Amino acid sequence: MHLTRQPKEQCTFSRNERIGSSKEIRALFQGGKKVSVPGAKLFFMKTTRSETRFAVTLPRKYGAAVERNRTKRLCRESFRTQKARFAQGYDMLFLVYQTQHEDLRTRASQVFLLAKKAGLLVGRNHG
Repeated sequence: MHLTRQPKEQCTFSRNERIGSSKEIRALFQGGKKVSVPGAKLFFMKTTRSETRFAVTLPRKYGAAVERNRTKRLCRESFRTQKARFAQGYDMLFLVYQTQHEDLRTRASQVFLLAKKAGLLVGRNHG
């Protein structure tokens, strides 16, 4: 899998693309479909919205705040750079576990594989 550069309009991660409320996150955990790969799980649900929204969550004992914040940043960046590939109108919750290799390539690969497993990719080029 390789990261391709998207036009500037597609490379943002705006507020309306974030799942913010704990109520919406709880609904995804309880009623969403789930797929997993080693080190991560994806909970997703079809919505009536036109855009796909994304959130990252970590287990309670993930490590120090610096590690948690870096992991969330890497996951958000992975989504941001690949979001043009995802089907529209879904809420996606990315549950991340600690791994040995905590880098952008690893997290981007996980986001891509989870979306592929969930059937949330559009277009012909799926890796």
